[in-house]
Amino acid sequence: PGTVREVLLGTCGSILDKQEMDPQILAALLEAVSESAIPSVILETHYTTVTQATLRHIKEALPGRELVIELGFESANPNILEHSLCKFMDLDALSNTIRQINDCGISPVLNIFLGAPFLTPEEQIQDAEKSIAWAAAHGASRVVVFPANIKPNTLLWKLHQEGTYNRISHWMLIELLSRLDNALLEKVELSWYGDRQNAGRDMHILPPTSCPRCQPILMSFYWAFMENFDPKRRRLLLAQLDAQVSCNCRSKFLASLGGEKRENR
Repeated sequence: PGTVREVLLGTCGSILDKQEMDPQILAALLEAVSESAIPSVILETHYTTVTQATLRHIKEALPGRELVIELGFESANPNILEHSLCKFMDLDALSNTIRQINDCGISPVLNIFLGAPFLTPEEQIQDAEKSIAWAAAHGASRVVVFPANIKPNTLLWKLHQEGTYNRISHWMLIELLSRLDNALLEKVELSWYGDRQNAGRDMHILPPTSCPRCQPILMSFYWAFMENFDPKRRRLLLAQLDAQVSCNCRSKFLASLGGEKRENR
């Protein structure tokens, strides 16, 4: 088996929330991780649970490690946060939290959602693009783009069953990546893009969609994209994908943006 290079510590919500994770249990968990040789440790939490005291405790508990605090963010647009995602966020407070994390020598990473309901495909892409730019401008070390997955017992699932929300296309994610400049492209990670289903897991969850012809090509692209953060290499991978694939599912998606001419950009 390969060496474990990274571990993510989280709960169903926020690992630094004392109501979700007892501080004594968290301390024991950090101690267990400190006894391992894992070089990179990520803690996933809500920005309101981050305090200077907690950051200092994490640094002291895990000396010499690459430390990351991963924060839910989703969108830099307050209207989309509230009306599409049912989420309230004080962006000024979030910015201050990012600054505190950086000042403590820990890397802040923000999660961004692609595919918010009640928006057109073009608006969904623009919102994610602007949110990535906001995160970078306010000190995020990286961003993790989460394309919409439709999970049972959620509002998105209900909207999908009613026919008022469609699964997003893989090509929406590719279009988003293609629009980013190199400074932003090198900060992007991807998650929940269909890798779980490709491995036979979480089959009850609906990831982004594409035709059977595109699916294996896209999965290979994502794997290569995540192997290396060099923006020039990533740009080359996007160009190779652009030249490699020409099919109806891609054309249909591009048409949904208002013009198939984008296919030959």
